[in-house]
Amino acid sequence: MVSLSTELLGQSIWIYLYVLIVLIVAAIVGKTASYLIEYWLKRRSLQSKTKIDDVLVHTLDKPIMYLAILIGIRVSIQILTFSPRVTYFLNNTIAILFILFFAWVVSRFVTVVIDAYVQQLAVKSDTRLDNQLIPIINRVIRIAIFAIAITIALDRFGYDITSIIAGLGIGGLALALAAQETLQDVFGGFSIFSSKPFLVGDVVSFQDRLGVVEEIGIRYSKIRQFDGRIVTVPNNQLASAVVENWSTEPSRRVNQVIGLTYDTSADGIRKAKEILEEIFTETEGVSSDDYRVTFEGFGDFALQLRTIYFITDQENIFEVMHDVHLKIKEEFDKNGLDFAFPTQTIHLKRSDPYSEE
Repeated sequence: MVSLSTELLGQSIWIYLYVLIVLIVAAIVGKTASYLIEYWLKRRSLQSKTKIDDVLVHTLDKPIMYLAILIGIRVSIQILTFSPRVTYFLNNTIAILFILFFAWVVSRFVTVVIDAYVQQLAVKSDTRLDNQLIPIINRVIRIAIFAIAITIALDRFGYDITSIIAGLGIGGLALALAAQETLQDVFGGFSIFSSKPFLVGDVVSFQDRLGVVEEIGIRYSKIRQFDGRIVTVPNNQLASAVVENWSTEPSRRVNQVIGLTYDTSADGIRKAKEILEEIFTETEGVSSDDYRVTFEGFGDFALQLRTIYFITDQENIFEVMHDVHLKIKEEFDKNGLDFAFPTQTIHLKRSDPYSEE
């Protein structure tokens, strides 16, 4: 009959039960603490005017449960009896877990602080450069935090950190040779940040692609095309290519030809010119003092009116073009002016069968 004093792998059954109870209690305590932080403290923090309590709540709501479990595991290791070598390995392992845990907490704290304070300041600023740099700075800080944590963890196992860093210098050279394209993309990213040919939110054209810049990363940049698809472009290609920034233009120039049928009279052409000038003057979003309407000449199938106007409302370019074209159609229909379309007139010559030829 199995009793609580029966040994299994050198440990009594009651010791395993004790460890199990400790782990269950740790999980319950951690879950309860996480619940209190998420529901009770979060509601209290929303009522306060300061943001520091919000930062603490968002930082600790999830990690607090894992901290309780780690503490439970640490206590369990102290209860169980192992050989000195196994005890040394387990103690160092749990120590490394604590180091990585606190690195994770600090990383969450940095992210929440940036979102709560720095990001809000960036939104209020006039420049969009900080909106690009903040995600990258956040990522670099988090990588640095975990790099320091890993260094401390290696030191915990007795590794010589100085030798590791020296070895990384030699290994880094080999890695650099093997990752030339990646490094070129990284340097291309720094070139984009320093020269600022475009910013997040700008409309750019690149290699027959037109879209809005959504993200400028360390290695890649993302451009959302107007069909909704995202194009991911290596920064090295963007830095070395011809990129046209449409958002930097003070106004959008529209140059088009409007064709009238050949049966339109001279007075009709003058009337069409007056209608176009009036539309360009009165339409909101169009420069009222910078446009051209010219009877350009006689086309193959139309009397051609050359129109040039400028759209100043950069955020609603297509809407303004829609309004202009719709007004042209409406006014031309009211005044009996017909748009020309490709036509062909064939003249047939009838021969006289009784002629002496």
